Amino acid sequence: MWGDSANPINTNYLKLNEMKRISILALCAFFTIVSCISRETYTSNESVSFLARYNHLPTKATIFPVGNKVKIFAYKAGDSPSTANMTPGTPLEATSTGGGVLNPSNPLYLPKGSYDFYSVSKNSSNVEGISFTSGFSEPLNNGTDYLWAKHASVNEGGVVTFNYFHKATAIEIEIKEGSGVSSVTVNYIKITPSKPQAQTVMELSTGEITPSSATDVLSIINLSGNRGSIIMLPLITKNIDIEISINALIGGVSVENKIYTAKLPSQAYSGGTLYTISLSVTATSLTFSGTQIEDWTTQSISGITLTEQ
Repeated sequence: MWGDSANPINTNYLKLNEMKRISILALCAFFTIVSCISRETYTSNESVSFLARYNHLPTKATIFPVGNKVKIFAYKAGDSPSTANMTPGTPLEATSTGGGVLNPSNPLYLPKGSYDFYSVSKNSSNVEGISFTSGFSEPLNNGTDYLWAKHASVNEGGVVTFNYFHKATAIEIEIKEGSGVSSVTVNYIKITPSKPQAQTVMELSTGEITPSSATDVLSIINLSGNRGSIIMLPLITKNIDIEISINALIGGVSVENKIYTAKLPSQAYSGGTLYTISLSVTATSLTFSGTQIEDWTTQSISGITLTEQ
């Protein structure tokens, strides 16, 4: 009979239904697991946004100039750049488009998670040569205003705000007219800056540049009126030599190409610091007349005497 439990057809039918039920349950469990995994690893539909501003500038500016370029590096939050791999999609180049907005060369979409972002810039429209291997840059050079910033623990699709710090060293030398001297025109200012070396590199995790252990030959620095300036790599405790050439009226007599030399006190020149030195011209010498403190950091220089040559 069809209703007989001993009937093999009925038994097979029951077994088939049981197998179908088990298969459906297994499929449900599988799709539940896949759904959970997907929720944990999905890539955000929103790309990461980037903003930039300066931390302390003599101009008191807070927003990046249009056209400034930066390099951006990302790691899983808490990972060390010296041991971990960069997040795919970085390093990434970005350009300031005004209002502090950084426009990346490609949109950056990241899987769900938290990330640490680093950025380095030359404070210009040029980012050539900015590269890092195992968390350290290639050897750096004088004349470049290296900027560094970090924004930690940003979720995928979030907004990264970079607050850039100066990491090189800046020196400004101002020549003033002393007693009996007028109509001073500076022809040139030379100093012995820090010497780029194999170890003068930047550590990405901190932005710190390893100081040079030596000074270079006398080099002409940028001149604007009677003020000279240079951006150089940090330097361990060393003397820096100065040579200055001026035209002036001294006691009413016209003098041209009058040369003075000096040796700045032995000291360390730190990254992120702007040293502004004021020197006054007298009939026979240049004498130290004060130091102005700018916004990079606070640092004073004293005890400078320049002698006539």
